[in-house]
Amino acid sequence: MDQFDVIQSDIHQQELALEALEAAFYSDKRTLEEDFHALEAQRMALSHLYDEFGSLCYDFSRRDDCDSQTYRHFIGLLDTYTEVTEYAFHKQLNLMNEKEDAFTAAYHRQRSDMEDQLAVSYHERRKMALDMEEERCRFY
Repeated sequence: MDQFDVIQSDIHQQELALEALEAAFYSDKRTLEEDFHALEAQRMALSHLYDEFGSLCYDFSRRDDCDSQTYRHFIGLLDTYTEVTEYAFHKQLNLMNEKEDAFTAAYHRQRSDMEDQLAVSYHERRKMALDMEEERCRFY
């Protein structure tokens, strides 16, 4: 295998590595988007449960045998659960956003490095092709 074939093989390997990096990035990005949707679905499910619990508490408060202090206690618990849920949701959302930012930045760095290496290989191949053409022209 001559030098030109070696460079051509390197280019092919670099292109495959770049394609693999891109495929992995988009696969991981889809997984992260699914995680975002799952987190939002959990939040919505809990919000729905809290709304139902609030309605039950209200219905309970309308009864004649309802203790207003107990009702206020339930509403206070409901508010606390809602606040804790929102806090946990936003904390998890921030962590996921940070993970996405770091993941995207790492991908762009790796992609840039790989594209730079590929550009060098393309340049070497062009230079070698020109040198080979000059050499061939000298013989004729």
